[in-house]
Amino acid sequence: MVEKRIMFPAGIQPGAIIGKGGSNLRNLSAKSFAKFDVNDDHVIVSGRTDAAVQAGVAMLRAQFKSHKDAGGAYPHPLEVQYILAAEFGDPVAADFRVRPGK
Repeated sequence: MVEKRIMFPAGIQPGAIIGKGGSNLRNLSAKSFAKFDVNDDHVIVSGRTDAAVQAGVAMLRAQFKSHKDAGGAYPHPLEVQYILAAEFGDPVAADFRVRPGK
């Protein structure tokens, strides 16, 4: 098992990373195949492979950045932007709209 300890940047609380009901952690874990153990001042990212841990760390740092850029709230569209940029390159031009009735 590979592990990496990441300290929380100033001003970011554990709840911002955990998300409502653990939703953010489940999302990060599903996409990176890494496990996230959140403590008061740090997160331990672990996984079976170094690649999984590196992916988890990169996604965690991207979440820290999006949280900071959004002024303290976790912005789901920025998460989508991060995923699109990883797949298709940056910048990605996308227009997100709510479908009527949703």
